[in-house]
Parts: sequence; C-alpha cells; structure tokens
Amino acid sequence: MQKRRKWKKYLIWCTIAAAIIVAWLFIFPQRDFLNIPNVLSRSFLLAAFVIAYYYIMSTDSLWLIIGWELFTYRMLLGLLEEFVRTPSIVSGYLYPFLSIVGIVFVIWGLSLFLKKKAVKEKEQRLLEKKFKTLFESSNDAILIVKLNKIVDCNPKAIQLFKCDRKLLSGKALDALSPPEQPDSSGQHGILKKLYLAYQGKPQSFEWCFLRCDGSTFDAEISMNEFSVDKEAFIQITVKDVSERKNVKKKLLEERHKYKALFDNKNDAVIIKDIRAEKLEFNARAAEMLGYNLDDAQNLEIDKIIPHDELEDAQKKLELLMEKGHLPIYERTLIKRDGSKIPVEINLSLVKDNEGEPIYIQSVIRDISQRKKALELIKAERDKAKKYFDIARVIMVIIDTRGYVLDINRKGCSVLECAREEIIGKNWFDNFIPERIRDHVREIFSSIISGDLESYECFENPILTRKGKEKLISWHNTYLKDDEGKITGVLSSGEDITARRKFEEKLFENEEKFRALVSSMEDFVFTLDRDFKVTGLYGRWIDEFGIKPSEYIGKTALELFGKSGISHIEISKRVLKSETKKYEWSMVQNGKQLHFQTKLHPLCNSSGDIIGVVGITRDITRLKKDRDLLEKWVNFHNHLLEILAKILQGDFIENPFDDLLQRCIRAIPGAQAGSILLKENGIYTYVATVGYDLEKLKHLRFKPNELIRPETDEVIVIKDIKQAYNLDKELLNVLQKGVKLDKIKATLSIPVIVNKEIKALFNLDTFESPEIFDSTIVEMAEIMSKTLGFLLERLESEKRLKEQQKKLAFISTHDALTGLPNRRFLFEHASQQLALAKRYNNPLSVLYMDLNGFKKVNDIFGHEIGDILLKQVADRIKASLRESDVVARVGGDEFVFLLPDTDTAGAIETVKKLLMNLEKTFEISNKTLKISASFGISIFPTNGNDLKELLRRGDEAMYLAKKNHEPFYISVKK
Repeated sequence: MQKRRKWKKYLIWCTIAAAIIVAWLFIFPQRDFLNIPNVLSRSFLLAAFVIAYYYIMSTDSLWLIIGWELFTYRMLLGLLEEFVRTPSIVSGYLYPFLSIVGIVFVIWGLSLFLKKKAVKEKEQRLLEKKFKTLFESSNDAILIVKLNKIVDCNPKAIQLFKCDRKLLSGKALDALSPPEQPDSSGQHGILKKLYLAYQGKPQSFEWCFLRCDGSTFDAEISMNEFSVDKEAFIQITVKDVSERKNVKKKLLEERHKYKALFDNKNDAVIIKDIRAEKLEFNARAAEMLGYNLDDAQNLEIDKIIPHDELEDAQKKLELLMEKGHLPIYERTLIKRDGSKIPVEINLSLVKDNEGEPIYIQSVIRDISQRKKALELIKAERDKAKKYFDIARVIMVIIDTRGYVLDINRKGCSVLECAREEIIGKNWFDNFIPERIRDHVREIFSSIISGDLESYECFENPILTRKGKEKLISWHNTYLKDDEGKITGVLSSGEDITARRKFEEKLFENEEKFRALVSSMEDFVFTLDRDFKVTGLYGRWIDEFGIKPSEYIGKTALELFGKSGISHIEISKRVLKSETKKYEWSMVQNGKQLHFQTKLHPLCNSSGDIIGVVGITRDITRLKKDRDLLEKWVNFHNHLLEILAKILQGDFIENPFDDLLQRCIRAIPGAQAGSILLKENGIYTYVATVGYDLEKLKHLRFKPNELIRPETDEVIVIKDIKQAYNLDKELLNVLQKGVKLDKIKATLSIPVIVNKEIKALFNLDTFESPEIFDSTIVEMAEIMSKTLGFLLERLESEKRLKEQQKKLAFISTHDALTGLPNRRFLFEHASQQLALAKRYNNPLSVLYMDLNGFKKVNDIFGHEIGDILLKQVADRIKASLRESDVVARVGGDEFVFLLPDTDTAGAIETVKKLLMNLEKTFEISNKTLKISASFGISIFPTNGNDLKELLRRGDEAMYLAKKNHEPFYISVKK
C-alpha cells in the first residue's frame, strides 16, 4: 500500500513537470522559438529542478529545502530574463548571492540529511535485531507470507507444524488447510482472509491447519501487513487452541450430562441461584409439588414452605453459607393444592473457581410413604406393647449383657418400682439376691450361648424395692436378629412366693395342706412309687368332673390319659430325689387345655421317698397369651423385613415368589398360596408356593370368576371349590394345578394401590377350616397395607426402568432417522475391531455423503429434507445385512460398519446402496432424486482403529466427490 501511494504521488509530480514544460513552450519568446536546443535545454532544466524539489521535500531536512528553494529561485530569475529585462545590479549582485547562499544551504542540509540517515539506518538495524530475537523466541508460531507462499517461520511454527524449516518455507498457505473448516469456507477460505490483510485490514479468526504428518489442529489466526524495502508481506500469528477446544467440548458434555441428570433424576432437585435469587426445579420436583415444569420455575420460596417455617429455613441457609454443609434434615413443603407433604432435604453449596458460593442445591425426597410405614410399624409395636403390658405374668426383656430393655406393668408391680427406675439397670446387680447372683448369671449365660433350650423353666428369688424377696418361676424365650443371632431374652415369670410357702407348710401339717389346697386354684395329686393315685386335692370336680374318691388307687395313665405317660416318665426322675417342672396339655369337651406341673419327692417321717406330689396350674390362658405374643412377634419380624425391602428398594427381577414365601412364613397356619396380579382388568397367576405355576400361569380370570367378591376386605373362604364361578373345563385345569380338595380354608388378602385392587394374595391351609381366626385376619389387614406400599413401589421402579431404557436408546441413536449415532458407532466398532483382530478377519468402513441434499433443503425446506433423510435411512437399512451397522454422523453423512467384509464385498454393498438410492423419492407430491458419494477403507489395510479408518474413508469420499465418481477406495496406509 505504501509503495502504491508513493508511485501515485510520483506520477502527480511528473504530470506537473510535463505541464510546466508545455506551458514554457507556449510562453517561450517567439524570436527564439525556432532555437530548438535552447528551448529543450531550458525546459528540461526547469522540469529537473521541479522533480528534484519533490525528492528534496521528502528528506524532511529544513536547510536542504531552503537552500534548494533559493537555488531554484536564482534559476527562475535567470529564465525570466528572456521575458523581462533585469537591472544589471540585480543580475550582478543578487544572482551570485542567491547562488552562493543556496549552494551553502544545500551542502549544509545535505550533510545533516546524511547524518540523520546514518542514525536511522543504525536504529533500523537495532530494530531488525530486536525483531529477529522476538521472532525466534516468541511463544506463538509466526509465519511470514509473501503473496501465498511462506517465506520464513520461527522455531515455534516448526514445532507446531512438525516440519523442518526448508519443508515449511515455500509451502502455499492453502496447502496447510484441510477441506473441513470451522466456518465451512473450505480449504481456500484462508486466501480470502489473506487478500483482506493485503488491503490493510488486519484479520483475526479461527482456522484448522494440517500438519506435515497429516494430523490437524485448531488455531487462532491473526494477520497483519508490513513492508520491507517497499515489498508487502503478511505476518501470521498462529496460536494452537486444540486443547482449549477439547476443554470446552468436555465442559459442554459435562453440562449436558448434568442437565440430563438434573432433568431425569428420580429425586426432586431445587437449585437456588444466589446471585439472581431464582429457583430452578427439575421435573420430579415440579411433579412432587403438583406444578407443571414451566409454572414451577416462577415459584418463590414462600410459596412452597409454610410461613411458620420460613424463619427456620432462612436460618438453615445462613448456617449453610457459614459452614459450607449441613446434615440431612426433614421439613414440610406445600403442594399446589395446599396440602402438605413431609420431605427429607440434603443441602449442598456449589462454589465457583474462586471459592465464592453461586448456587444452593437441594435434593429432596418425599418421605410420605416412609412416614406412613413408620406410623404403621409404631401402631403394631404399640399393639404388641399393649399385649406385653396387660399380661398377667411378669415379662422382662434383658439384653446379652444383662441390662433391662423393657418390663411390663406386672413386673413393675412385683418389684414395687416405676418402669423408669428399672429400664437400663443391670438385672442381676439390682434385682437378684447376692447369695445366688453368680448362679443365676451362669444360667443366663447358658441361655444366651444356646446351651439350654428356650422353653426350660427356672425358679429364683428377686429383690423388691424394699429389699423383700419374691420367688419367681421363669420361662425364657430367645430374641434373635435377622441373621439368627441371639440378641436378648424375653423372660415371663410367675410370682410363686405364696405357692412355695404353701408347699413348705404342706409337709408340716396334712390337714392344713388339704384345707389350703382346697382353697387354691391349683390341682394337687400324689402318687406312690408304682405311680398309682394316692390323693387328689383342689378343684378337680369343678374343672374336670373328677371325684377324688373314684380315682384313688388308679394309675396316672387312667387319670391323665395319654399325657399320663409323660407324668410317669418324669415321676421316675423325681423318685431319685429330683424336682421337676413341666408343661402338658389335654383335650376336654373339644377344647385344648394347657397345664404346668411341678413334681416333688414325697417322703415319710424317716426321710425315705415313698411317692410323688404334683402341683398343677391351669396355664391355658397364659399359654394362649404367650403363643399370641410369639405369633405377633414373628409376624412383625417378617413385616419389618418386607418394609425394609420397600424402603431400600431391594427387589429382584421377579419379587413375587420371595414375597409370597415371606407372607406364608409371617401368617400362622398358612402352608401354601398363590398371587393373582391384575392387569387390564384380568387376573393372572404370577407366583405360587406348593402348586405348579406352569399349569396355572396361562389361566385368566375376570373379576366375577374369582373365589371372592372384588372388595377391599380380607376374606376367609372355607368352601373353596364352591366359591369359583367357572365352567367345568377351566375348573378341571385349575384342579390340576391347585389341590382344591385338600384346601381347608383360604385367606384372601386384597392389595390396594390408589383405591384400586391390584393383586390378590391367597394363603391356603390344609389343617383346619378354623385356623384363620380374627387375629390372623387382623394380621392379614396389616399385611394388605404393607403389600400395597410394596406394589406401589414396584410400579414406580418399573416406570423408572422404562424411562432409563428410553434414555439409553436416545443417547445412542439419532432422533430423526432412528439410526445409531456416533457414540453407538464407536462403542460397537471397538467390539467388532477386537473380533476382527482376534480372528484375522477383514472389516470394511464406508463413509457416505449425500449429493445435492443441501439443495433440497434450500429449495423445498428442512421439513421435506427431514422426510427425505428418513426415507434414505429406510432404504439403507433394507440394503444391509443384520450384522452390518449404519450410523448417522452428520447432517447428510453416514458411516457403515461391515464385519467380515473385504474390498470386493464393500464394493458390492456400495453398488447395492447406489442402486436403491437411484430410485426417485415421492414426498408431498414432489418427485426427488438424490445420489451419494462413498469412501471405502478396509481394516487392517487402511488403519487399525476406527478413527484412522474414518479419516481414510472421509479422504476417499472427498476424492470421489472431487472426481465425480460414485465411490473411491482408500489406498494402503
């Protein structure tokens, strides 16, 4: 540009000089007009002075300019003598003065000019040296370009382009540019930028360069023009930004992942922007509060938190900002309809790189179900506690260390202490007399270690608050955890202090003995050494209708029936001076009665054992209470296991078999069962215990064909065969799978979710029609609610798995065509390449680009273009084998992965694809035609990994497009 401006200025001055010559010719005196040499010499002299004046003006030397102006003025006066007569004094003095002064000034100015020029040249050399040093040591790659050729480069450029200086210098700038560029300008787009830089317009842009080894990198480019010796050059500064772009790409991917996690997380998430004071809700949070997603984004915090909790919420936020974290806590949130839900909140603080908080993230879980479950558990515990408290015997729970965990009212009454004074204290140190403390500890240790059976009975005294001793008869039951480990002992005890005193006095005075025994509720009998009855005392007539006089002399077997055998066997040990306590039962008037008997040796006055005395107490009600408590404990243990599975989400693929087995173990008397699951109004068998599921799972029942009405009540069915409303054929099939004739009763438990019956749990017994009593029905009602929670959780899990499956498909497939995307292609290719390497098989990669697709979009619009892409995808899929994979990797670019396919097979596939694509496409009453270009690369000929094969295929496809060929095969690597 400077060179062009100087030439323009030079041309102007030449034109002025020529005009002066012409003007001089016209005004030259006519008398000398024909004196051609004189005219020309003076004219050219004038022009020379004018042109020399132009150059002298450019020197910026004041004295040289003044001297030349004086000298020029002297010359003009001499020339004007031809027109005007000049006085002799002027020509005699002025002309020499002007000439001498002009020459002096010219010489002085010229010397100053030369000195100044020498200084400038020295500065120029220093500047060039500094520039060279900066050029060589720059951290950025610098290319010096003349026209389109690289004439020089610094070491950083050599390192960046991976070329030596000779190879890089002399290369055309567009030769270092691959066809694909960020701005889609193509390989030669950089020349346009170069042209603008030559116009004096600095350029800054991003560009993709090609290294000498064939690899590419992204760079930031700045172009600036400069001149050396009136020659124009371009300095190109190249900054490698590949790493920065990769970081940006990864950051974008992380943002997408976070967005997908935020939007699809099963938990509700609310994010508060501290700077903008805005709340952001994910879909689960909006759904939980009853809003749609758009409306939820405009909510304020006071709309979802009750007013009486706002102050506490603010304090929590301030504490979070101060400490950086908070433990999980519970809160109540307000739904759109005004109802309140309990939630569990986990707050976390998100900070920027400088450590400043920018977001508060709240992960919220709806704990309504957990609250209901805990309330249900509490209700059942309260019920068990009630049975525990109202028992008419002492009941105390002791842990393995001997500390009291709980005690009932009867125990507190006997010990004469409040419950708070007993719980937490060591039972042996505080309530067992010191003289027998060690012995009782040994018995307790034997029970905890499992050496003694849990049903064995023991007697020992205990100390009341006032220090009084009371004799207690204990019956112990193990308490175990889920792993079967003993965690404590439930001891039920009866205060036998009065009875023991009576027994002691009995042997002192027989008359007193008889009178006292008659007044007690116990039954007393005596046997001789042959186990014949020698006496009956107490309420034998009232309870059993047995007259003592009628059984004197009869054997124990005649008195007690079959249970007499156990009496005789135990009595044999008592005759050896042992004392025994045992329980036994008998049936009277159709009722099962239970008794506890304690046998002592009966001695004469000499101390010889002459028989046995037995004291019997009716413990039917006590055993019933104890059995009932054990049933409830067993039921609650299984119920807690089921609730734990619900809360933990610990489900197998088909949980119904395991669930049915747990229900049968939980419900006393249940021996077999089945589960009918309702789908679309039809019930089908999904699990059985004790029956053949393969014969039953094909059966379908309408609601009116069930053994029970479709109500929410637990029902006991005793005549099960008559309950089915089925035709004979279906009933015969059911009879083969289910033992209808053997079933005595069925406990049918409905499972209700959202006020609708979703399943029926039918538990069967083969023993007695009366086994499912009111207590069992009450257990079944509790079980129904628990199973309802479970089925609701299972349905939620099923919906979540379906959503996850859809998300997995979306992440690996193209949304428009349904074809696999680039991610799926790379994952699948790694497997296929591994197989190809292992078995030494070929594998072909086709890179296809549609020709003219952009034109279709431009003319007919993107909607027609999208339909065309779908139809192209359908034709492609129809042309491939099942083992082949095609993926859409760009707008109109597709990549094919052909296992076990060599070059010939790949060409055959390409021809098949081309033939199918040549047919016209009919879209919205429009006939469209489109073609494609293919690039073929073969493993392992053209590369060992997919990235290399894609690059070679892309290059081959580009050559096919360039040469207007349908396909091109990549050459060997």
